[in-house]
Parts: sequence; C-alpha cells; structure tokens
Amino acid sequence: MRNIQTYLAGGLVLLCSVMLAGLGYFAFIFPRTTLVWAQEERALSTTEQSLVNLSEMSMSSGHKIILPLLLVFIGSVYWAIRTRNGQGIAIEVAAAHDSNDSKS
Repeated sequence: MRNIQTYLAGGLVLLCSVMLAGLGYFAFIFPRTTLVWAQEERALSTTEQSLVNLSEMSMSSGHKIILPLLLVFIGSVYWAIRTRNGQGIAIEVAAAHDSNDSKS
C-alpha cells in the first residue's frame, strides 16, 4: 500500500509542478509573444488564438488559482515525503485498526 501512495503523491507533485509552471509561463512569459504577434498584425491560427486566450485567462484569474495550487503542491510534497519514510496514511489507519482489534 505504501508503494501505491508513493506513486500517487509523486504524480500529484508532478501534476502540480506542471500546472504551476504553465500558469507562470502563460501569465508572465507568453504575453511578450502575443505583443510581437500584435505588432506584426498577422492573422493568428486557431491554435495561436487558443494560446492567447489561455494567456489572458491566466493573467486575469491566475491570482485566484495560485494559492490553492500552491497549497496542494506543498501538501503533496509533504505526503510524498511521509510515504517515502514509511509513514503513509493507510499504514497509520491500519495500525490503529489492528491495535483496536487486539484490545477486544
């Protein structure tokens, strides 16, 4: 069970890392590219227009997403460290359940 929790926690850390990096890229770096495209005054493809819309959404509502995303990231790192050290959630619950059974 600990092995599964380690993979789940690691996957959550990876997912949050990618989402934080994407949010940072689309909120701070990609707008420079959109300015260059606007100065060139060329027609954007559907993919480019979708990326511009995603960038605008990241800039306008990124401040609402960043705090919960950081909290999930920190929690998943903590969970990954605990499961790596053998202190997973299910192990603690199973140990408490076993101690209750032995008292009966």
